[in-house]
Amino acid sequence: NIKQKNNPDQFDFRGAFFGIAFIISIILGMKNIVFEDLFSNFALLFILISVPFAFLFILTEIRSQNPILNFNLFRIRSFSIAVNTRFFAFLAMSSNMILMPIFLTGLLSINESRVGLMLIFQSLGMAFAAGLGGRLSDKFGRIKFIIFGLSLMIFSNILIAQFNISTSRSFITTILLINGLGMGFWGSPNMALTYSSLDKNLTGFVSSIISFTRNMGNTFGQTLATIMLTAFLILGANYKGDIASLNSLDKDSMNVFLNAWKFIYFSSVVFLVISLVPNIFLARSKQI
Repeated sequence: NIKQKNNPDQFDFRGAFFGIAFIISIILGMKNIVFEDLFSNFALLFILISVPFAFLFILTEIRSQNPILNFNLFRIRSFSIAVNTRFFAFLAMSSNMILMPIFLTGLLSINESRVGLMLIFQSLGMAFAAGLGGRLSDKFGRIKFIIFGLSLMIFSNILIAQFNISTSRSFITTILLINGLGMGFWGSPNMALTYSSLDKNLTGFVSSIISFTRNMGNTFGQTLATIMLTAFLILGANYKGDIASLNSLDKDSMNVFLNAWKFIYFSSVVFLVISLVPNIFLARSKQI
């Protein structure tokens, strides 16, 4: 077992500084890109600055006696796969959190209360599957349910990518329910796998990694989805309005939006496949 180096009298201030500087600079850079003129502000500069901060953070953590993030722990195969799964799965899931309400309200002109009712089926599916998947995975194996949940999400995201203005509301709600079930079936077993991969005295560290991975996946996923949608609408349709006016787009501009929609969701499928494949290899090598 690999144990985290620990000295309670020291805090890794350098690592904390470089880590925070990396996150702030990369997010500021990505969120402030102006596609009409990439060099009109400091967005690209922030992105470039984030690279040395990331390098310095990794270098500092490797050398530190009391690192914030002990990279030696990632030598444990099941732990590294669990963290990889969590990051890329949330990277894929987060785009749906912001795009689906935009699609339903802005493009299909469904009122907010009806949209909330449709989206709640996704949450109900996730809540149901999380409890059921957590209990059954302890009995039948965690990896099996992680693979099953990610596969459901891949299936549902492929179908979501095909949505258009003529897609029925009942079909959308059904697919959202399936997507929520997929979220729940992989989430709980993945968390259990992450905890069980390390010694019990590292529970606090594992909790922080789980939260950090989820937050970073959500942040980067929503940022990437926003960038891709903005790029398609501005460069392809020269659209700079708000989401409430999306239903007033002309036919060509509507096709640009739907192409952006497909591109984003198929990108999410790629992220989910990156999450899925290592778990398949892990399932073949051992049973958990």
